[in-house]
Amino acid sequence: DSGKLRVVPFGGNFDPPPGVAEVTAAVQERPASPLRLLLVGIDWKRKGADVAVETVEALNAAGTPAHLTVVGCHPPAGHAALPESVEIIPFLGKDNAADCRRLREIFERSHFFIMPSRAEAFGIVYAEASAFGVPCLATKVGGLRSVVIENVNGRLFPLEARGAAYAAYIRELMADPLRYRELALRAAREGAERLS
Repeated sequence: DSGKLRVVPFGGNFDPPPGVAEVTAAVQERPASPLRLLLVGIDWKRKGADVAVETVEALNAAGTPAHLTVVGCHPPAGHAALPESVEIIPFLGKDNAADCRRLREIFERSHFFIMPSRAEAFGIVYAEASAFGVPCLATKVGGLRSVVIENVNGRLFPLEARGAAYAAYIRELMADPLRYRELALRAAREGAERLS
């Protein structure tokens, strides 16, 4: 009986979580340029980091200045050199006060959380991004349909989508600053009310 079932999603691992006023201010203060994309994960290949790199390259090639910060993983050995628009931060531990503060600041200033995972059970980091009012760009795989809701806290792409598709969506959304801010604030509400 579906009336007897309840789904309680995981929340983020920030204690305390960001406050509504703090997130609203951060969303309002995000400058239009450069666009800041964020990926937080350990496994470069499974987290779809190459697609995220393609996305930032496509944005820059189209004349939209963009920067990608990758926290937690490196490209595999023998990987082609990364463009200057990609910054790798090997590790930030939430149990270290300075690292946690830095990670919070990175989330706050990011326009989009992009992690086009090839496989994912749930992805707590999407809940964390939502809590900071950072719309999530993800793939339609595994449990991601239960954490990223279309036009509520982000957008889901087909597994085969490449960076050009993500970049086109980002450019379209950012062409309307009000639409972007509304999505970011919906993401924040989703992070505070459901993904908490």
